[in-house]
Amino acid sequence: MTNISRVIAVINDLKDLNLVAQKSVELSKIYNSSIEVLFVKEEHFTIDSLFFDNEVLNKEKVKQELRDGFEKLNPPKGIAYFVKIDDTADRVWSLVRDEKDAIVVMPFYKDISKEVANKVSCDVYILKDNTKNKKALIVVDDLDDIKQIKSKLQALNIDIDEVAYNYNYIAPTAVTDPVVDTNMGIEQELLQTQENLFKELLQKEGLEGRLFINSLDEDLELIDFINSKTDDLIALSSSEIDIDDIKANIYVIK
Repeated sequence: MTNISRVIAVINDLKDLNLVAQKSVELSKIYNSSIEVLFVKEEHFTIDSLFFDNEVLNKEKVKQELRDGFEKLNPPKGIAYFVKIDDTADRVWSLVRDEKDAIVVMPFYKDISKEVANKVSCDVYILKDNTKNKKALIVVDDLDDIKQIKSKLQALNIDIDEVAYNYNYIAPTAVTDPVVDTNMGIEQELLQTQENLFKELLQKEGLEGRLFINSLDEDLELIDFINSKTDDLIALSSSEIDIDDIKANIYVIK
């Protein structure tokens, strides 16, 4: 099983407490890992006035609210709670540093979630709704990632619907020279080789898949394909996709 020693639960808005607590406790039980809860009060998120004393955020009151939300779910003992102000991505990084044996769980917050995912070296589980994740679409731009992602999803008892492989193709210099008659043949040979490698790997892993070239499949954009699927979860290791554009829950895998 994937080695995850810590679940980092990140919250910017207390209305998301139950959503994050449920997924964090679920993962902690699967991985037998500890939980650390980080609440960050960003300026553009409102919070009830009862958490303030003389217009100053009362961190102990916020911590108690967090405790109440987690403890009703029978979590592992010894949860650590942190309450900070501003700079969510930096606050998360200060907890996980460059460690890879942690997983960050947070709701989708536009721009903030993307900044966190780009900053840390560990996986990030981004919740856009409270759907029970049972089926995933894998999106990669490196074939070597497929086996690792499959293993991580199996640990979570999530079925794999399909693999979308985004091959980032850069034409060789000769291919871009219009006077070389063999350009088209060279290009087709390179693309066919990559397609064959993809098909062989899918067959070996018992998976279905679809090949995209530079985020395109004929006239279909990769992001449109992702959002047309009915999968509960998008397991993403491709660097070409903006997570702000994805509608489903997202598991950013490093």
